[in-house]
Amino acid sequence: MKKPRKKKESNIEIQFSRDAQRTRCLTSIRETALGLTLGTRFEKRHVEQILQRRDFNGTLFSLFDMENTGSLPQTVFLDQLKTSLSLGELNWRDRNEVSEFVDIIEMVTFLVCKEDDI
Repeated sequence: MKKPRKKKESNIEIQFSRDAQRTRCLTSIRETALGLTLGTRFEKRHVEQILQRRDFNGTLFSLFDMENTGSLPQTVFLDQLKTSLSLGELNWRDRNEVSEFVDIIEMVTFLVCKEDDI
């Protein structure tokens, strides 16, 4: 007896699925950050608190692991993070804060993963 074939997803279905995953991840990240700051300005202490949350880290990883491989080269992750954060309209001070945030993420990533993929 033949096994039923799995329907191959079209490029449109794959893109739709990735967009839906991205939307879920961004919503979760935003809700986590807003819940942590309680409407105040996002500060360095909040970065420390949020990075200690396993659920946040998993969601952040899923945001960039669009192929769902469970592994992501550090350079790809950091380049995508920098690109994503640079797309918004930010003033000079915000850009410095974003740069500091990315630097912190990069340092933590290296400390945890060394040269390995994430």
